[in-house]
Amino acid sequence: MLVYGVNRIAKVLGCSPITVRRIISKHPEFPFNWLSDIGTYEFHTNSCQEWWDTHSNAVMKKQTPTNSFQQSKFSQKLGVSSRLVAVWRQRGLPAEKLADGSVWINRKNAKQWFLEQKDKRTQKHAQKL
Repeated sequence: MLVYGVNRIAKVLGCSPITVRRIISKHPEFPFNWLSDIGTYEFHTNSCQEWWDTHSNAVMKKQTPTNSFQQSKFSQKLGVSSRLVAVWRQRGLPAEKLADGSVWINRKNAKQWFLEQKDKRTQKHAQKL
C-alpha cells in the first residue's frame, strides 16, 4: 500500500514525523520517493515497515547509553521539572541526544557536573544520584 506524506508513514511506523525526517536525511537506503511535482514524499508501507523492523530496533539498542537516564526519568529522579533539566543542559550538563531525538544523561557525569556548580541548591542534587 502506498501512503503520501511524512505524517502518514510516521503513523504507520508508530513514531514521530520528526523521526521519519531524521531517517530520510541520515539513511539514504530508507525506501521513499520524493514527488517534486506535488512536493511530498511517497512511501510503500511494507518496504518501510520492513526497514523499520530491521534497522530501528538494532540502532536504538546499540545507541542506548549505559548507566544513563532519559531526560524525563532523570527529572523525576531529582524531583524537578524537565524544563529545569533542559536549562541545566544549556548551562553545560553533559547529555547525549540519540538519532530518535531522545536525550540521555549519564548518572556519573551528571553527579560530577552538579558538584562543580557554584550554586549550593544545584549542588544538592548530586546527593540524589
